[in-house]
Amino acid sequence: LQLADTWGSIAGAQAYDAAHDAAGNLAGYRFEAVVAAKSYPGTAKTTLSTHPSAMSVVIETRDLSGNISVEISPQPTGSGIEVAVTLSPKGFLATVMLPTISGAVGSGLAARVSELASRCESP
Repeated sequence: LQLADTWGSIAGAQAYDAAHDAAGNLAGYRFEAVVAAKSYPGTAKTTLSTHPSAMSVVIETRDLSGNISVEISPQPTGSGIEVAVTLSPKGFLATVMLPTISGAVGSGLAARVSELASRCESP
């Protein structure tokens, strides 16, 4: 969870310019998501980090704000992963576009979380 690319892959965005604190924990990163041929550059900042089991980031773009959180918990047959994504529009146009944006973020989310689960279980 301490890699910006992990968060980019969960949200379906390209993450770059990751910043880490002195202990090596992910403090934030910049990202670009493309939805319906429109680019949404933004920033993400870590709001919760309970290494290695949970982490949340707050995201900001010109048109949207939101939160992405991941919690990993031990299960009898492996690990359980819970991912939550919330988005809030900023302004009228973003409100109109929110269903399209939400659909794009949600499309393939299950597959991206399954990929994260595979990486967590790999030695």
